[in-house]
Amino acid sequence: MRDIKERITYILELCNEIGIVQALKDVKEKQPAIVMHLIVINENLQKLQDSFDINMADIFTKEDIRGLKAIRNIASHDYEGLNLEIIEDVIRFKLPPIQEKINEFLANTSSKIKKYSRK
Repeated sequence: MRDIKERITYILELCNEIGIVQALKDVKEKQPAIVMHLIVINENLQKLQDSFDINMADIFTKEDIRGLKAIRNIASHDYEGLNLEIIEDVIRFKLPPIQEKINEFLANTSSKIKKYSRK
């Protein structure tokens, strides 16, 4: 979960430097980096789902997961067909709330670990 949080931070940092639209237009460096981070985020979410250690529905909405999966599938199988407007919307509107949900999850998990370790 921490890796997903860090990758979202990397994406947001890449976009904050010159803006989301300009970052996505930078096909030499920033766009490929952003897309690769989105792919890895999805793969890490899938690993967490498959491990059954964490119920993703307790943390994310179906829409959160569906959106990240869709971008991953397009990026992996039809890179030329990437719709940068959709990726822009994901970065602008989806990633910050997902990152906040991860922060809450990690804070709750950390406090539970501290609580049990004191006993």
